Amino acid sequence: FNLGELENNLSKRMKFLTLFILVVLISFVACKTVPLQRVSISADKKAQLRGYTKRQSNIPLQGGIVSEALFYASLQLGSPGQTLNVQVDTGSSDLLVFGAQCSNCGSGATYQYTSSSTYAVVPCNQAGFTCATCVQFNGDNACSFSDYYGDGSGVNGSVLTDMLTVGSYSNIKVAFGDIQSSTQGFEPYPVDGIWGISYPDLAITKPAIYDLFSQAGVYQGYGLCLGTNPSMTFGQPSATYQFSPVVTAQPQYFNVQMNDLQVGGVSLGQINYEPAIVDSGTTLMVIPTTAFNALYQAMLNLCNSGSNLAGVCGVSQSQSVFGGQCTSSISSYPSLTVVLNPSLNLDVPPSSYFYENNGEYCLGIAASSQTILGDIFMQNFNVFFDIQNSQIGFANPSTCP
Repeated sequence: FNLGELENNLSKRMKFLTLFILVVLISFVACKTVPLQRVSISADKKAQLRGYTKRQSNIPLQGGIVSEALFYASLQLGSPGQTLNVQVDTGSSDLLVFGAQCSNCGSGATYQYTSSSTYAVVPCNQAGFTCATCVQFNGDNACSFSDYYGDGSGVNGSVLTDMLTVGSYSNIKVAFGDIQSSTQGFEPYPVDGIWGISYPDLAITKPAIYDLFSQAGVYQGYGLCLGTNPSMTFGQPSATYQFSPVVTAQPQYFNVQMNDLQVGGVSLGQINYEPAIVDSGTTLMVIPTTAFNALYQAMLNLCNSGSNLAGVCGVSQSQSVFGGQCTSSISSYPSLTVVLNPSLNLDVPPSSYFYENNGEYCLGIAASSQTILGDIFMQNFNVFFDIQNSQIGFANPSTCP
């Protein structure tokens, strides 16, 4: 078992732009119920509510924390539709797929523009697009893009438009990137691209997810469940969620204010966690180095109090789970509690902040310069990204579809 190789693979799944670092599960999405009281509701509002009721959809996700170190959905682009697997990433905003002429793009499926009757090239002077430069695409001057990610990977190509089908939604005209060159390891087989579903600030143009919202009449938000039966759900959030507001100082990411990290209910102390990014494109749970060291010390204190934490007690830090080693048992480890604004306590059991590989348990928490609540964290909850109201909701995973 090569832990270094696995951790390198895990870290490479982080897909949010410009930040360099390496970590919920979404409550089922239900239609909003109008209380039975005498209130005035406009005809437009009534139609909107009826539309939301009809347009809910649940999209199965594939992948896993250890198996692929990411989660992906299947969608169709073009007319007729071409099936492509795309990583679902709340840390970026572009829809990018491997094109027919792509180099270093692996052995998976590619988007064949010549097989679609509805594809079009976005001109390099098209208003509303942030073009890297003008390039030739099938004889046209096309808008080009260059996207680079925190793991060092990058892609570039041309911007096209075509029809999107995903779940029960079809004939959604979207702009997307046709990848023509990729660094090694951008997306592993069987993934054919990435679907960034964050705010427009990070996109080359209006994100495809926003085109889906507007053209399908869908509530501006979605739920992600990354546990036993991974899924992505569209529709209005139910009352089962507890919400934390998105930090508006950095609207391009799904930032929430993290106030504390507790071990067995005991705070690690006054640590600046910065706004924490809730990111499905990051496999691990990432915390500041000061918090990581404090977490290790808190576990040592439990050893000194009589707890038998295999992989911590009686070994040096470099030989412990905090030094990259794995252990055979996590039965004595305490739960962690992530405290978000306002006073939202989210428990993470050891069965979640450790991941199992080849019969051993490895720590799914890493040290860096900031905080990312990635898949290791998100798998514990039903997480709802409520773009319409600038908040993120957390519910028990039992509410997942």
